[in-house]
Amino acid sequence: MIRKLGLIVLLSAACQYALADQAFDDNMKKANAGDLVAQNNVAKSYQYGIGAQQDYDKARDWFLKAAQNGNVESQYYLGTIYNTGQGVKQDYTQAISWFEKAIAQNHYSPAQYDLGVIYENGHGVKEDYKKALELYDKAASQGLAVAKTASAVLKQKIAHKEAATKASKNNGMSKK
Repeated sequence: MIRKLGLIVLLSAACQYALADQAFDDNMKKANAGDLVAQNNVAKSYQYGIGAQQDYDKARDWFLKAAQNGNVESQYYLGTIYNTGQGVKQDYTQAISWFEKAIAQNHYSPAQYDLGVIYENGHGVKEDYKKALELYDKAASQGLAVAKTASAVLKQKIAHKEAATKASKNNGMSKK
């Protein structure tokens, strides 16, 4: 019985790889013909090594091809690649640019959230809690749960910062 289960698991895994390879081949044909969704799918296959050997350079190239032609998800992925430095030199200016392009298309909530993180932490830009909170709230309004949490945490951070600033001013006045 255990041998049969092991064989079933092995065959199942082999079928998944075969299906992933076939899906990659199908997407590659469509991608080469200019299909933006297929280009994005090919890029993700290279990014994660599903159906193709993992290759960050090829992933970036395919994301770029689709992103330049308006694919919002590819724009977001390019922002993520530059934000994290995955397969490229980390470049917050590029990350911000690609996140903003994705946001401009349809208020893409993951891009709003990630751009909010950049502004909250001052990565490549001046730290800006107000801008970060605005981005978190927009993403949260579209149902992105992590953005709702980030917004609540940032609101507390802002409140603590304002209280500390007020206390500091009051201490300075009482010493005079």
